[in-house]
Amino acid sequence: MDVLILANSRKLGGRCVAGIDLDSRKWVRPVARSGHGELSKQDCLISDNGTLRDVEVLDVISVPIGKPIDALGQPENCVLLSDAWSLKRKISINQAGQVLDPVCDDDTALLCGIGRSVSMELVRGGLVKKSLTLIKVLKPDFYIDESKKLRCRFIHSDNDYDLPITDDSQWVKTAKSDPVLFSVGNWYFTISLGEPFKGQMWKLIAAGIRMNSS
Repeated sequence: MDVLILANSRKLGGRCVAGIDLDSRKWVRPVARSGHGELSKQDCLISDNGTLRDVEVLDVISVPIGKPIDALGQPENCVLLSDAWSLKRKISINQAGQVLDPVCDDDTALLCGIGRSVSMELVRGGLVKKSLTLIKVLKPDFYIDESKKLRCRFIHSDNDYDLPITDDSQWVKTAKSDPVLFSVGNWYFTISLGEPFKGQMWKLIAAGIRMNSS
């Protein structure tokens, strides 16, 4: 399966990687068979011109995954069959808009509601049909919270959001030193529902893609 990677985030000491199957245009999230499904760093290595590196957002990779598994609130989960990932190509920032705009979500409700989380009561009731989505955001407001972690305020479909960022990309480390510098222009955010915590599945920014200012 060829997957366009649109999330590469931290998860319980490991990684959560997800993307869109380029044939079906459906989201897939390869997960490990153990623990909470988090992937190891080794799982997420790919060969790029003979050199091993971490998988990155906008990579198109061939990844061997099985059928969807029964995961509460995360219907996109599929078991990772092996760690034999291979890089097919890389989508450049200049090409990204053409690829991402057709798969952006224009629903008013962001992942089953306009709040910061979804209750487990709704999840158990089968009302959560997806746990991953891609949105386009203009001029997000990045800031550092009291725990010294990067968060973002933004508007989607006239609703205000304030979500944590779990993206493991290099831009996050740079943005922590100067959040204002990154609070400009157009961005694509991959929004995900995290693992259940205190009776809720919390929304988070699993990836951010900053478009060229031009």
